[in-house]
Amino acid sequence: MLLKRGKGNKKTYSTKRTLRTKKRQISFIDKALICVSMILLFWITLGPFGLWRLYRLKGQSHQLRIETQTIIEKNRQLKQEIVRLKGDEVFQEKVVRQKLGWIRNNELLYIFHK
Repeated sequence: MLLKRGKGNKKTYSTKRTLRTKKRQISFIDKALICVSMILLFWITLGPFGLWRLYRLKGQSHQLRIETQTIIEKNRQLKQEIVRLKGDEVFQEKVVRQKLGWIRNNELLYIFHK
């Protein structure tokens, strides 16, 4: 197939094969660089130290912070309870009755079965 190329009155003709050979051929080095780039991109995103792991670790870090705050709050409440148990006899009696099921002298305990 002949193609018309040129400007103005000047007429030049070339074949499709000539156009194909003029196109830049991708060399072996270019292909190797593309392959290495793709492997590095895969390694950076999905590898053992990649972005995917970083994303998961951030989620775990957030979850651990929440758990830490919960434990700190529970610890604070337990410290307050210890202070009250050491100093407040009414509170001591209440805790012993609730948690251990103790009763005073001359009291009757009624247990109802469901």
